[in-house]
Amino acid sequence: MAASSLLSTGFLDMFLKFRRFWETKREHFDHSYLRNCCPRRFDKFIFQPSVGNSGGLIVIWNSAIVSGNVMSCLPYAITIEFNSTVTLNETWHLTNVYGPCAGELRDEFVLWMNELDIEPDQCGIIMGDFNFIRFENFWVNVPGFSDVVQHCWSIPVRGNNHAIILNAKLKNLRRGLKAWSKHLSNLHSLISNCNDTLSFIDNLEEQRPLVLQEWNFRLILKDHSQAVIDFYELAYQFFSNNISLENVNHSFITLIPKKLSPETANDFRPIDLQSSSLKFITKILVIQGVILKLIHDNQYGFIKNRSIQDCLAWSFEYIHQCNQSKKEIIILKIDFEKAFDLVEHQAILQILQAKADLLQSIINKTYSKGLLSTPIPSDNGLFPIIQYADDTLIIMKADQKEIFCLKALLNTYAMCTGLKINFHKSFMIPINTDSTKMEVLAGTLPFTYLGLPLVTTKPKVSDFAPLIDRVERRLPSTTIFLNYGQRLTMVNSVLSSLPTYYMCTLKLPKKVILHIDRARRHCLWRKNNELETRTHSLAAWDIVCKPKKKGGLGIINLEIQNTALLMKHLHKFFNNRDLPWVQLIWNKYYINSDKPPHAHKEKGSFWWKDIFRLIPMFRALSSVTVGSGDSVLFWKDNWNNQLLENEFPVLFSYGKEEDTSLHNFMESELQHNFHLPLSNQAMQEWDALHSRLQNLHFSSEADKWAYMWKIDQFQLRKVY
Repeated sequence: MAASSLLSTGFLDMFLKFRRFWETKREHFDHSYLRNCCPRRFDKFIFQPSVGNSGGLIVIWNSAIVSGNVMSCLPYAITIEFNSTVTLNETWHLTNVYGPCAGELRDEFVLWMNELDIEPDQCGIIMGDFNFIRFENFWVNVPGFSDVVQHCWSIPVRGNNHAIILNAKLKNLRRGLKAWSKHLSNLHSLISNCNDTLSFIDNLEEQRPLVLQEWNFRLILKDHSQAVIDFYELAYQFFSNNISLENVNHSFITLIPKKLSPETANDFRPIDLQSSSLKFITKILVIQGVILKLIHDNQYGFIKNRSIQDCLAWSFEYIHQCNQSKKEIIILKIDFEKAFDLVEHQAILQILQAKADLLQSIINKTYSKGLLSTPIPSDNGLFPIIQYADDTLIIMKADQKEIFCLKALLNTYAMCTGLKINFHKSFMIPINTDSTKMEVLAGTLPFTYLGLPLVTTKPKVSDFAPLIDRVERRLPSTTIFLNYGQRLTMVNSVLSSLPTYYMCTLKLPKKVILHIDRARRHCLWRKNNELETRTHSLAAWDIVCKPKKKGGLGIINLEIQNTALLMKHLHKFFNNRDLPWVQLIWNKYYINSDKPPHAHKEKGSFWWKDIFRLIPMFRALSSVTVGSGDSVLFWKDNWNNQLLENEFPVLFSYGKEEDTSLHNFMESELQHNFHLPLSNQAMQEWDALHSRLQNLHFSSEADKWAYMWKIDQFQLRKVY
């Protein structure tokens, strides 16, 4: 169906539920068809058939809760009187509308709307698609359209700022196009002659993609320089703080269902459709990267170049360091109430004017005054708080005074912003602390954060049970009726993609991969619905997972895919990206060493050890453009188009330290780098190497690690 909506209302103590659809594009409905889109409790309905592929209305309700009496059924509206069977004396009306777009029926619909007479004490609602204003996409190609736009845009208007001026010009343009469209020659006959063509196209592609509204707006701007000047003035006054956006800051809200059969308002996600004028300004802010200057480094939600995996990486490593410190520490998992209608917008405006992340700022201010203390030494002088959108972790000392101080801060934050903290859903996880001291809010490790188990040791197979259950639930019984090609598509598109989120951060245990592979094999080869039943494969799984060019079916090898996804963390680490977890690991383990990180033994959290073991594979795929030379092995890394240990094997055998960094080697004397005296052949190799090193210069920038595909961007497909 082209458009739909669901309403769950409180008129009958939240028990009255019904559904209504418009633009159904169907001429007939029956109960068997309704079972595809509604639960069985919705057993009564009334519909208005569509005219070909245009229009169509239907209202469905639960007769056990309400009785419906059809008051009127017009081609463009259905009105029903509902009476509660649960509560006495409660009656109200629903009118479901789909406005015709053209012709006499549209005029009749407008007249009907004007003559609606609703009693003051009558309880009811009118909902639907009214289609009062329509912009035809073909107008931009009709002769005379550009002249109308130019004329309407050049009409003088008055205003204190360009937001008011632009809003007035858009209104003039709307009125002008509406009047111009009525005089298009043969418009009605052209539309009627296109019905057969449209019907044919709809049969080929019932849900064809809609043209974006901004496309036609872009054509107008492209063809008319005066509009460009007005938008330039709008942007200039905005960045000069000389304008109010009240006149152009309007939007429509549409509801997107969160699940298959939504029934209450909480089952929908409201999406704000901004106006083109405001999008013009916000796009400039996005291109300039302004948001990166406003949001703290430890806030990762929906910020470019900050991923949810970086948030989890910092959490794993920092909690490990806290655990190793043997100090009494608590992790506070905060749950914010989803009461966005209670948010204090005036406070938010003041926060944006101050250009500060309020929660991080007030905690840092308290920390700087000595009221809070970090659980372990902090290199950046900031209190450890991590956020992805509103999912918040605060790590602090297990000190009663500091906990009371933090609670007071959070209450103050809630009073200022309206974002209340649900202390009943929040909890504290003790580390190196007796949990009996926090009997009320005490939690335990592991706990789920951002969908993954947060632990101090390597996760167990049982910690991945939600992933395994999800894969098995997505193994539909209907696949036994599919051919092998369709089953292959199901395996690649659905089952193979479910573990991706886990694999981006954690190394999956082999038993978990075996469970998932068993479900994938069962989907591909099975002949019944029982997962435990042994099925006979037509080919070995190793062969099936090979690329199609090599005789396989192209199914993803999860172990290889897991390795490739984790290697992206090494790409960020060796290129020294400005990320909190990268700086945390560098400063803790490698900052004062004269050796590159991969010359050290494994250290750190279980997460970093799993990533660290992939370094040999990462180095085999990469080459280095020398910057500071601190992260490059002089002999064993590819910074000179080939490995020096292979190019100068005799000289390498005289080296004192085979794992020295490039920077350390260049800063040391000959006798510190080699066992003297050198043989004649070693001396010849040294002369050749020394002449090559004369042109090497260091810089203050970090070394840049690129790949054998000659670009410095990490590409998962090529690594796999």
